[in-house]
Amino acid sequence: MKKGILLGILILALIVFPSVSAREYSNYFKNGDAPVIKRECFNEGSVCDVTFTCNITIHKPDGSPLISDTVMNRAADHYNYSLDHLTTNGEYRTRVSCSDGTNTGSEIFYFKVTPAGDDRNNTLFLIFSLSALSLLILAFLFKSDPLGMISGFAFLFTGVYVMINGLGAFSDIYTRAIAFICIGLGLLFIGVTAYSLSVSSSIGGTKDEW
Repeated sequence: MKKGILLGILILALIVFPSVSAREYSNYFKNGDAPVIKRECFNEGSVCDVTFTCNITIHKPDGSPLISDTVMNRAADHYNYSLDHLTTNGEYRTRVSCSDGTNTGSEIFYFKVTPAGDDRNNTLFLIFSLSALSLLILAFLFKSDPLGMISGFAFLFTGVYVMINGLGAFSDIYTRAIAFICIGLGLLFIGVTAYSLSVSSSIGGTKDEW
């Protein structure tokens, strides 16, 4: 079971550390919504006049283009573009360029699509996952099958939580991978400890060491 401890630590490290991001995002949109991207255009301190045209390019979280160099609509004080329903969670890289033929400017920014449509952090996930790992370590230190089984259920609960609520603003593939890993670890530890407890009861109290 020592390998199980190391496996759990390594997997959680790979999961938790990439979840820290210093990127700032212009907007957060809820998965399934059809967002409207709005940007202001200024030329020498004044709002761009009607001679300016603004084009927008957006790349999906996997890097493939969603739209490319598409003309934006002009409003009184900004330019906008309406997107179709977005169903992929993650970071969208966006570039808006404006020009009147003489003056040209561009801006690169990022927006995110998340399950809840907000900047929900991963605090609950960290609490659940670290609690599960702590229980697993305690089960190893005290050679306790009951604690091992509780840690398995904790991993299982963590995976179900991630599956339902998502993990911050990460892409669907990353979120589901984390959920399946946690669920897999939970089922593994539950199965191992259940087998150890059954063996222990059948041979009068002797049990496998963790």
